[in-house]
Amino acid sequence: MILIRDVHSFKEAEQSIRFFAYHDPLTKLANRRAFYEQADQALLNADSVAIIVVDLDGFKGINDTYGHQVGDDFLIHLGELLEMATLEAGLASRVGGDEFYMYLTDMGEEDIVTFVKRLRNTLAERPFKLGHETIPIRASIGVSVSPDQGSDLDTLIHKADQAMYQIKQQGKNDYAIYDEVLHGPT
Repeated sequence: MILIRDVHSFKEAEQSIRFFAYHDPLTKLANRRAFYEQADQALLNADSVAIIVVDLDGFKGINDTYGHQVGDDFLIHLGELLEMATLEAGLASRVGGDEFYMYLTDMGEEDIVTFVKRLRNTLAERPFKLGHETIPIRASIGVSVSPDQGSDLDTLIHKADQAMYQIKQQGKNDYAIYDEVLHGPT
């Protein structure tokens, strides 16, 4: 009986190690490693891939005001919303702190804009509930699309990041699709 229990415990530990090698321990979303591997595969197999960088606006204030446990719960809530948004279209991941990457495959620009607008609406309509209080979810979102804006993942992430920072400079809580005219070639 002890041997069977030990084998079972070993298998559970092995599954847990395998899971956390590719998942963020807090949100259970894909981690940076999983995102890079899967997005690279998507770039090889899809006609187009949209890379989306989501960065929370004012997250430090949430941690400072309510504490890190509430901040963690806030990130978990956001992760659930991002995962639901990408269920059939791509992948959502937490790459660190309050920064999330997503990718979508084989969508035209109009569909990508519709997706991002729907995502913004979802975040606005589903704030984090803390007792009787609600904490709004505000995020700056940057988008780049292959093959027009690059064919490798690092270039696409860099351009989506630039678009996200453009939104941060213009007032936050909005989205931008990378534009060569505004940013110049990289």
